[in-house]
Amino acid sequence: MGDKSGGMFRDMWFKLPQGVSRQDVKHALWRDYWESRHDKIPGRVMAASIALLTGRRRGEISWLRREDVHRSRGTISWLILKKRERQVREYPMGGELRSIMYRWRVLHGRMSHGYVIPFKSKHGDTPRGHELRAQGRAHAFHSRAKKHGWDLRFHDLRHLFALMLISKGAPLNIVRMALAHTSIDTTAIYLEASARDLLPYLP
Repeated sequence: MGDKSGGMFRDMWFKLPQGVSRQDVKHALWRDYWESRHDKIPGRVMAASIALLTGRRRGEISWLRREDVHRSRGTISWLILKKRERQVREYPMGGELRSIMYRWRVLHGRMSHGYVIPFKSKHGDTPRGHELRAQGRAHAFHSRAKKHGWDLRFHDLRHLFALMLISKGAPLNIVRMALAHTSIDTTAIYLEASARDLLPYLP
């Protein structure tokens, strides 16, 4: 039975579509891959899968280099993008992410530009080029989600990841660390509930 993080939190400020679970999105992503009939995994599928499994933002995924994936110790060094600063933080990879990273490496081999997800941009390896390709993948994901009847943005994958952690009982400080929130007040938003959520617990 897959986790249903998403549906039970439908009244939160970021308005996830009612009834959409993390498992639903994951299955739709990989169905998109198999139906594409490509020898290689489409970049939009890989980027969205990483977001769903790590909670990372689209720009952070865009800047991820192959050398940042440490297979021997099972971690990834992420460039955390914030308004006033950039930080490098190392996070562990779960089993699903390690499997996807291995499959990606086998199918794609080495890329000349060194990034995990290949890209083509007239702006090249610049902040503008990375932002444009990240935007393009976000739009592609939103369009595919609409075909499944979901008004789901790329950033909503980050919310689904956070809700999955909470549904598994992760303490708030762990969720804060995973999302790299500056303030725990931001993380606490995920604990908001509506009056309707009280109903199942009433005698």
